[in-house]
Amino acid sequence: MTTLTVVDLHKRFVFRGLRLADHPSVTFRQLVEHEDGSWSEVWHLASAGVDQALPPRHRLIVPTIPRQIPGVPIAAICLESTIPDYFSEADFGEAHVLAAFMVPVSYDWGMVSLYSTRLALALAGVRKSLGLPLSTVAQRASIPETQLRADESGASSLTLEQCVEWSRALGLYAECEVPLVQLIGNITPELIRSLREDPGRFRQMSPEQFERFAAERLDRMGYEVRLTGPTTRKDGGVDIIAVPRQAGAGTFLLAGQVKHHSAEQKTGREAVDRLLSLKNGVFQLGLLVTNTSFTQDARWAASKGDNRFFARLRDLEDIKRWLEDDFRSKEELRELPEYIELAPGVRIKTPRPALPREMTDQATLL
Repeated sequence: MTTLTVVDLHKRFVFRGLRLADHPSVTFRQLVEHEDGSWSEVWHLASAGVDQALPPRHRLIVPTIPRQIPGVPIAAICLESTIPDYFSEADFGEAHVLAAFMVPVSYDWGMVSLYSTRLALALAGVRKSLGLPLSTVAQRASIPETQLRADESGASSLTLEQCVEWSRALGLYAECEVPLVQLIGNITPELIRSLREDPGRFRQMSPEQFERFAAERLDRMGYEVRLTGPTTRKDGGVDIIAVPRQAGAGTFLLAGQVKHHSAEQKTGREAVDRLLSLKNGVFQLGLLVTNTSFTQDARWAASKGDNRFFARLRDLEDIKRWLEDDFRSKEELRELPEYIELAPGVRIKTPRPALPREMTDQATLL
């Protein structure tokens, strides 16, 4: 039978793409309420860089025991960040799952089995916010789809093992020795609209959020996408792995690297060199995305020799097109040579995919 402790949960629960124990700016507390209405701390597990109580703008508090039951005090979890206003509504789903897990962790599962329903509903909410089909999660969790549908409605009583497997399928739980491979989520239509109105808001994102944005846009372009894990973990310079969703003889493997800046700072040569180190390996194409722009030296390195056939540099101006779902602009073809020299004196015009305007013109001619 699966057992969990508070320390286990701290090491394995994934919040915003990072295990809590690895998170550079979030701490995790459990609080209990006393009869006089005051609260005290039961325990405090701090991550690197977080070792003190912070003001309300830095907190997200979610009840674990929302009502009194005999012998069990009202309790809550408190997530705190060193960054003001770090938490948003998009974090509520994951926080509610974490809070619901605290019941079987802190108390006997059988005594409070009614809270398995609360955990099931919280997990269902996360799945829906991620936009994942029920069938996909059922397959990943090795749960029959009909059973998962019943679980999501709260109609069945779940074991702790089932809840852990369900959380793992949603990317919310990962063993310490297992590399994190994240699902794409939390990029809502509301966020896209907000970024269209003011692209400067990219700077207010965390590096993890910007990675998720880039991955979501690649997904919209027609790629099958996976994030490799936390921005703080060594990953060989690969943040995103993608392949074209439509399989064929020309299927290739893309390595994506994402550089986020919170200030007016250009992405330099070092990032390009890291991307180019992947050339002549398993990846056939390298993509480097930044929310600002590239230095002249970085662009020169990417365009030098045969580097230009591997590296794709995309900056804020490109991202603005992506925000409009404009993925087939001629700007996306700028690295393709107009002609290819197959032999001395033998030059062949490179075939190019039809752009939306060209397709419209052809339809008119027909």
